[in-house]
Amino acid sequence: METEKQLRSQIQYDLSYQIKFQERYDNEYGVIVDHIDINNSDLDQLSEALKTVVKSLMPLTDDELTKRLTIMMAVQGKQNMKQDDLELKIKSLIKLINYEDQIPADIIIHSINHLTRETKWYPTYSEIYKVCGHMMDVRKKLYHELHKRIKSLAYDKQIMHNRTTEEEQTS
Repeated sequence: METEKQLRSQIQYDLSYQIKFQERYDNEYGVIVDHIDINNSDLDQLSEALKTVVKSLMPLTDDELTKRLTIMMAVQGKQNMKQDDLELKIKSLIKLINYEDQIPADIIIHSINHLTRETKWYPTYSEIYKVCGHMMDVRKKLYHELHKRIKSLAYDKQIMHNRTTEEEQTS
């Protein structure tokens, strides 16, 4: 939650506070952002905010994720799983976490830490995703809204440029 607050503060600063988060509280997940309104029209500021969001979406390296998953599974109750099966499970989790869903580093660290303390047995991917999925929503929404706003403004700028060019040619 602290990382999310810092990210929001940075984005608000980058966009000169021309952004509004429409949110609600959910008993299970806490604060949920339903919609993001971006009123800023400065392409440079929008691009800077997008860079900040992209940085916040970076996953752990495969090696770091492997170490964290291995530690988690080493301290949990032993299941009837052979070493080869455990290695396959870890490799499969890495593929899902880093390549399919691209879960950001700080979020997966939080999820692994939480599951290490709260679960007795090796978690399934759905259990991992349940812990971190809602935390990714704000970042994904921010990314999509910023991208959409930049694309819209660039399109409007191109239309204005085309009109100006046409007017100059007819003059």
